[in-house]
Amino acid sequence: MKKRSILIKINLVVIPVILIAMISLTVITYFSTRIKMNQQIAVEMSSKLSGNSEMIQKLLLNNARVAQTLAKTIEGS
Repeated sequence: MKKRSILIKINLVVIPVILIAMISLTVITYFSTRIKMNQQIAVEMSSKLSGNSEMIQKLLLNNARVAQTLAKTIEGS
């Protein structure tokens, strides 16, 4: 009977400690992963944005050249 009560007391102490440790590790992991993922997303989006910006600049430059060529053609006529 004494052994059983000692085991119950030990379990009443150990199980909550383990649960608290596991929950705290889970929360810490969640937030650190969330921060790292947000940083990676920001870097990737910035990279894609600069690539798209360069592409738009090239398209606008090509359109400007077409407009200039048309204007020169019309002036020459």
